[in-house]
Amino acid sequence: MKKFLRDYPVVLLVTVIFALGIGTGYFLGAHKGARVREVRREVVKPEEVKQVAIASPAPAAGLPEILPKPFLPSTVIQEGAAITEKLVQPQMMGKRPWKPKIVFVIDDAGYNKKHNDLLFSIDRPMTLAILPLLPYSTYFAEEGKKHGLETVLHLPLEPENGEDPGPGAIQVNMSSSRIRSILNQDLASVPGVIGVNNHMGSRATRDRTLMYLILRELKKRKLLFLDSMTHPDSVAHNVAFAVDIPSFERDVFLDNEDDFNHIVEQIEQAAQVAKQVGKAIAIGHFRENTLRAIKAMIPELEARGYEIANLQGLI
Repeated sequence: MKKFLRDYPVVLLVTVIFALGIGTGYFLGAHKGARVREVRREVVKPEEVKQVAIASPAPAAGLPEILPKPFLPSTVIQEGAAITEKLVQPQMMGKRPWKPKIVFVIDDAGYNKKHNDLLFSIDRPMTLAILPLLPYSTYFAEEGKKHGLETVLHLPLEPENGEDPGPGAIQVNMSSSRIRSILNQDLASVPGVIGVNNHMGSRATRDRTLMYLILRELKKRKLLFLDSMTHPDSVAHNVAFAVDIPSFERDVFLDNEDDFNHIVEQIEQAAQVAKQVGKAIAIGHFRENTLRAIKAMIPELEARGYEIANLQGLI
């Protein structure tokens, strides 16, 4: 063993250092434990601290007195929580069931008042398209609004066959200044309209330049546009989209035949369109059979889940 230690003295050195380390660690641990126990004996218990705090009527001299803010009454907190919950509560889907919408547009008002009582007796949202510069143009613009109807200018535009569209008509070959002048005159004769739809116009609505000029003027006045689709190649709706004004297209003509039963069939066709795509715009004329058929069919349509709307209701 002595020979081994002489040959390997480092082993002895490591052993001695290891023994010293164990001894030192034991001493320090015992000393720290005694100190912790001593400190614990000096710490005042929470109950004692509470008693001292309650017994002190005033803060120490030289220190500012800081009083705690009183808590809000529990009723105020509860009411605030209830209001917050109501504001952030998500709306239940299905509270108001979705309904397909049908818009009835009555064209050619302004010539006479022959069917005005029948028109105003329908008592549902509808759109009344009023021709300009006629004996009763202003009358229907004013009375229509009084009875809750939406009114639009039924703007006469040049047709393909050369037929006369009536007073206030705009032709394709007119100058831009002339077009603006006529449009202003037409709008002035039917005050309070929310938009425009075309009367005739199978030629005019295919002229992109003319429609751009008209629709840009409508945009300045914040009016919407309904393309009556008197020609399948009409560009009016597309130009309106480019100009960025609210625009619609007619889906169904109701009274190409002035027959009650035929008009009822066309209303059914409009209902099918609305059921498939969510809305349908049906255009008829200021005629007795048309108004009678609409009035007769509305309660049935509503019972089947359709909503009777106007053009603004589609925006």
